[in-house]
Amino acid sequence: MLRGLWRSSDETTSKDDERWEAREATVILIACVPCVVITGGILPMLMSRMSSRGQAAYAEAGLNNLTIVIDFLLKCN
Repeated sequence: MLRGLWRSSDETTSKDDERWEAREATVILIACVPCVVITGGILPMLMSRMSSRGQAAYAEAGLNNLTIVIDFLLKCN
């Protein structure tokens, strides 16, 4: 993979080069997959937490508006 970037077009690939490229790809995947898994576990938790906070804020705003309307109606009577 990385070695292939420096190989000129007239060079032939040998079995050793192909094995080396496969090993490089394996090492890159071994390094990247844990990061993807950890991120995939953290993001849903963050999204859930932010969603809960948003719902709580909307509920509080709705209660405050209801209180204002009730106070206004009581003062008018």
